[in-house]
Amino acid sequence: MNHRFRPDTMIMKSFVDGGELGNLMYAKSGWLRRRENDNPWITKKAKAGGGVFLDLGLVMFDLAFWMLGYPEVKRVSASTFQQKTKEVEDTSIVHLHMKDGMSLDIEANWSTFLTEDVYYCNIYGRQGTASLNPLRINKELHGNLVNLAPSKLESPQHFFKRSYENELSHFIGAVRGLHAVVSTGEEAVLRMRIVDAVYKSAKSGKEVILSKI
Repeated sequence: MNHRFRPDTMIMKSFVDGGELGNLMYAKSGWLRRRENDNPWITKKAKAGGGVFLDLGLVMFDLAFWMLGYPEVKRVSASTFQQKTKEVEDTSIVHLHMKDGMSLDIEANWSTFLTEDVYYCNIYGRQGTASLNPLRINKELHGNLVNLAPSKLESPQHFFKRSYENELSHFIGAVRGLHAVVSTGEEAVLRMRIVDAVYKSAKSGKEVILSKI
């Protein structure tokens, strides 16, 4: 889950955890690519296990779910489409409804008819909003809408490279006992339980209710 370690997402997370947005209401995240993935194995169900949701959707789900503080998911609704793939989905739309009333929408696509890729994560609170790519932290101060994010930021390509560098540094520090692991095995199990519900909902065409573990 290297996207947690992007410099812009870490800044955004600090604002969310610091209560700058107030009580959180909902989030939207997505990753849309202009065309399907060039790796042939990734469209083979026997090898990949799933399609674009496992490739891109899972990343955006984890990022937004982490931003929200891992609220308990009660209901899952999902739709998938196969525009240019035969064995797995190349389009996925997912809605998660939380026990506390928050909601999260995730979209992922390998073959969007766009001129450029789209990558975003938006968090909406009662006192402000935060969004990625570019990073913006919007709040109303003295009657004016103000962006609290740093004015000078690196390029998205730089953030992507830094995410792997920061992740490796974090892993080494965790192995040395300097700090706790950010992405735990317990979180991975929870994520995959929700992923199973996503595919079950998409296959059945019905909402899936999650019981508490």
